[in-house]
Amino acid sequence: EGGLKTSLYTAQLNAGTYYIKVEDGDSNLFSFDQYAITATSFYVESEDNNSLAKADNISSGSAIRGSLSSSSDTDYYKIVLDNPGSLKLDFKPPAGLSDWEYFKVSILDSSDNVL
Repeated sequence: EGGLKTSLYTAQLNAGTYYIKVEDGDSNLFSFDQYAITATSFYVESEDNNSLAKADNISSGSAIRGSLSSSSDTDYYKIVLDNPGSLKLDFKPPAGLSDWEYFKVSILDSSDNVL
């Protein structure tokens, strides 16, 4: 069913487009197993979503599953906020894996800056 869930929160954000980045967490450890972001209905990421320009869309309240295919793979997801507000991201790694060893998850602005 998955490892321990991590939640990320942002402060007040303006309406706009934001990105979620999932990458190798530490020591070049990675897993082919799928992680989950949020937990409502699931869509599978497209591979080649390795940049902001190629980010997969994710809607508020929906979930998406993905996996890193190597320690150099990075996945990007895009979410658009229609109104100012906060963004909460729930990330759940595969069963038996800890998020801090295998994954680093960030919320970014459109200039690739971590919020």
